[in-house]
Amino acid sequence: MTQPAPSSYILRNMLEVPNPDSVSWLPQTIGWQLIGLLIVLLIGVKLFRGYCRHSMLRYRREALAILQSNKTSPQRDQMCYDVLKSVTQYLKISQSQQYGTAWIEQLNRYVSPDAQFNVELGGKWLRTLLSSKVTLDASESEHIYQQVHRWIEHHPVPNWLKQYWQAKQVIARSLSRMGIQGGQR
Repeated sequence: MTQPAPSSYILRNMLEVPNPDSVSWLPQTIGWQLIGLLIVLLIGVKLFRGYCRHSMLRYRREALAILQSNKTSPQRDQMCYDVLKSVTQYLKISQSQQYGTAWIEQLNRYVSPDAQFNVELGGKWLRTLLSSKVTLDASESEHIYQQVHRWIEHHPVPNWLKQYWQAKQVIARSLSRMGIQGGQR
């Protein structure tokens, strides 16, 4: 059913109001477009640097996740040693081949005093890994776990790793993987 047009005297000369033209969300002037492009580029650079930092610290997150998942494991002391040894070998700490208190003292050189190992307890911990005659009680084992956790959280990232994950280096590696040498194919 169609409705007839109004025939009243008042509505007889009424005209339909046209809709206004749609407004573009893109700025019309080149200055605003350049500012918009600059903002998008700055956000892109910030996101790329965040990606590089996230990738650079992946080893630390993985080590902490392993520690956390094995927190109540009966082999926790051995697992703490394995994780700490793996991290030091990854970081290429020069004295990672040492063992005993010399290794603990070497680790302490890389962190601030609040994240350092207790050398005596650390030596006892390492002796428990070699001999079943030496054991740690629950509080000592928990203290070792906390020290390993703190060391992994607070050790400084070595310069070689920072350089490897610099944006310039990441871009150069990506381009070389794609087969682009110096901007040419």
